[in-house]
Amino acid sequence: MGSPSSRVPRSGFVTAPVLDDDGRTDHVIEGASELHVTFDDETRVPASVVGFDPAYWSGRPYLGLGPSAHSFDGQRRWANASSLTKWAEAFAIGADPRAFVERLDPSQRALETLYLGLRTADGVGVDHPLLGSINVKPVVAELVAEGLCRLSADRLACTERGFLVYDAILDRLVGIARPPESTPAATTVN
Repeated sequence: MGSPSSRVPRSGFVTAPVLDDDGRTDHVIEGASELHVTFDDETRVPASVVGFDPAYWSGRPYLGLGPSAHSFDGQRRWANASSLTKWAEAFAIGADPRAFVERLDPSQRALETLYLGLRTADGVGVDHPLLGSINVKPVVAELVAEGLCRLSADRLACTERGFLVYDAILDRLVGIARPPESTPAATTVN
């Protein structure tokens, strides 16, 4: 029978538990960063397996379709109206169905690619602009020594333990490497 995660077809992948906002245990399938498995804590069986678009996690352009869908074209990010009625009405009259559009500057994109990349099993390249600082290298070494991250020749990634304290890892890395504060230029459409 085995553990709940052993019932998930893994093809050699390892699951890394993560607590979601409701306190349920989620598992990211390492080696398949686009999969996210949520376990029901009472029954300990998978409640859902969601396939995420790897483009979102890697910063590549993606297009979301439908209400509340988000998109990114490489420079701008936007979200469609969340109301099905408003979204459908906009299409019916040829209006823009987007709720907002924002443009991120290079420092914001660097921060975003760091925190999105570290949420995947693949992690981020060690050549990431925010990891190149001489001040960050000791922090990375501490995270590896504490068993929270693993470092290969070209990647930094969270370990199973690290996924459980992901926010603390980011606080430690970004506290040293954070670019000057700036807010995305968001434009409400409608």
